[in-house]
Formats: sequence, structure tokens, C-alpha cells
Amino acid sequence: MGAWVADRLHERRGGAPGRALVMGLTFKENVPDLRNSRSADIIRRLDELGYDVTLADPIADPEEASRAYGRVPVAAESGAYDVVIGAVAHDAYRRLSNDQLAALVAEGGTLADLKGIWRDRTLARKIDRWAL
Repeated sequence: MGAWVADRLHERRGGAPGRALVMGLTFKENVPDLRNSRSADIIRRLDELGYDVTLADPIADPEEASRAYGRVPVAAESGAYDVVIGAVAHDAYRRLSNDQLAALVAEGGTLADLKGIWRDRTLARKIDRWAL
């Protein structure tokens, strides 16, 4: 399923890789366990497609995540990404303001809400939104 998600997002971008932010690495929301996380499949496929993938998770142990994913997670506070994927519904992501959320997405970028975290949000600027 993760590869399918990455492929659909890649198609939305017209097949052009870019910068991607995957928000959430753990198995489920508000739990630090990385085992059996479906985010790994999304990350792997985005890497294969040529994306510059940044990872974020406020709950996961940074050292464990770095070992598991080969890169250190960052705080999802700034940056302008072509694709922003809400993969795990951590409370910290639910608490992002509309402005904070919109600031993560580059102009013409896509916000992929895989868990319905931001389903009812009205974002200030036009953002391509995609959900399962």
C-alpha cells in the first residue's frame, strides 16, 4: 500500500520528483514503536522515485529512527516541500495551526493526508490536497 501511495503522489506531480516530508514514522499515533510501521514502504518508494525525502516524528527515538531509516528525523516546523505526507496521526500534528501546516507545503505542492488528520481544515493558501 505504501508504494501505491507514493506512486499516486508521484503521478500527481507529473512524474517529477522533488522534496518530500514524511510526517510520522511509528507504527501508530502517539506510540514510539517503529516496528511494523507502514511509513517505511512510502519512504522506500519515494527514494526509488528520486525524491529528496525528509523524515519527521515527534514521538520516535531519533537514534532508533536514524538506524531504521538511514537518516535523522527533523522537527516538522519549517521548510517548503513539494509533497507533505501526514502518515501517522500524532497529536502534535493535529495541533499544527493552519498557517504552520500551509507553510510546510511549497507553492504547487501536495498535502497528502493519509489518516484524516487535517480533513476539516481550511488552509489559507491554495494547496493541492490528497487523501485516501
